[in-house]
Amino acid sequence: MTSLHIAIALVLGLQAAPQGPSSGAAEAQTGAAILSQVYEHWRVDCEAPGVRALRIVFDVTIDANGEIVGHPAPVRAQDTPVYRAAADAALRALLTSAPFDVPEGYTGGEFRAAFNLARVCGGTDQS
Repeated sequence: MTSLHIAIALVLGLQAAPQGPSSGAAEAQTGAAILSQVYEHWRVDCEAPGVRALRIVFDVTIDANGEIVGHPAPVRAQDTPVYRAAADAALRALLTSAPFDVPEGYTGGEFRAAFNLARVCGGTDQS
């Protein structure tokens, strides 16, 4: 599997940071395109107090067929009700999105999917 160590900022705040040896911008663009498919499935309560300050992160492996391998692993998870609700929604969106549409010749990859709620919910909390 080839990938980059850079984060790709996507519209609405999802970032894909491919994990592993660096081999070029094409892999980063592929990861961004694959993970951008999550948004149509992601439902988050932007009115929950503190939600806009959250960044939900999962490590996820996607195989050559667009299927998630194993279970996405949370990174630096927090133990608060608002975080858990947002993380559960992000995980459901990831799992519901699979199988992802992958480009021809895609061989699979490991990605760090980051859900930036400030971007999705429009800025900082008003609470």
